[in-house]
Amino acid sequence: MAGEVIELTFSANADAHSAGDVVAAPEELVNFAREDGRGVLVQSVVLIDEGDQGAALDLVFLSANGSLGSESAAAGPTDTVAKTILGVVSIGTSDYSDMANSQVATVNNVGLLLHPAADSTSVWVGLIARGSIDLAATDDITVKIGRVHA
Repeated sequence: MAGEVIELTFSANADAHSAGDVVAAPEELVNFAREDGRGVLVQSVVLIDEGDQGAALDLVFLSANGSLGSESAAAGPTDTVAKTILGVVSIGTSDYSDMANSQVATVNNVGLLLHPAADSTSVWVGLIARGSIDLAATDDITVKIGRVHA
């Protein structure tokens, strides 16, 4: 099995978000798997917060593109979208290390097995606030996902 890291900088509204708000709508991780429908094990997640907020956040993985709700508003996926959720990786405030002008969170040993849809190699990932966060820029949050192909 080979391990790789895939990186995504979220495009989010640069404004204040309350706990439970969608920070970033799901974005596609193209070629997340090597083959259509093939499983991928998420080993680690590194979240870089250039806005230096260090807020608790949830990464929500989906097997299809769908809305978790409007950005900067309460999350509320439909039942149809909820059925495409593959899992959630929570970033807690204690996961962050202070880098003076930014915060970097690391979650190791995630062990979350994700399966794209049978006809796809993509998964989608969105971001939900679990605490208050006030983004100064639309590209303040980058995530690096360590994965192992099955």
